[in-house]
Amino acid sequence: MFVIGILGLVGFLVFAVLLIMSAIKKNGKTKKNLVALAVSFIVFIVGVATGSQPETDKQAKKDPVQSETKNKSVAKSNNKDEANYSKEQENNLIKTYNKIIDDSDGLITKIQQEDSYNIINVTLDDAFKSLNKTKKQELINDWGNKIENNTRAQLFATGIKDFKYVYFKDTKGNHLAKTGHLDRNWKVK
Repeated sequence: MFVIGILGLVGFLVFAVLLIMSAIKKNGKTKKNLVALAVSFIVFIVGVATGSQPETDKQAKKDPVQSETKNKSVAKSNNKDEANYSKEQENNLIKTYNKIIDDSDGLITKIQQEDSYNIINVTLDDAFKSLNKTKKQELINDWGNKIENNTRAQLFATGIKDFKYVYFKDTKGNHLAKTGHLDRNWKVK
């Protein structure tokens, strides 16, 4: 919404100049420029008002409750009041995450969500770093697509246009792959 505010401000400035010029030239466009100036001002106010709403407590989103089963771990959100999905849907997704963890042969140690599953952090075991780059790329593409597609389908029932961010990190929190936000690809570092 911040972009709308900027567009409104730019429009306001442009039409203010045009209004002054049309008033000086008396070319009959004064009324149209005045209306456009008013509309731009309203767009600016709406953009600023919606863009300046206070953010929710980010610490609550980053302090998830851990669910441990053997050596696998999937984090759940504490802030269910923001969620648009049921507890059953979330539990089914966690089962899917646990299956992905099991199928990774110990390479995925944890799948943790932030921001009501808009961001999913995947922690990889240090053994992942010893694989060759081609194998790493294959695994990350496979895991990333499974995690993103299952999250979107099971919790939000949305199409492919509404994707979720999946980040692959090592045990120290360093990113192991660049996440493509527009083309849904990951590139191993």
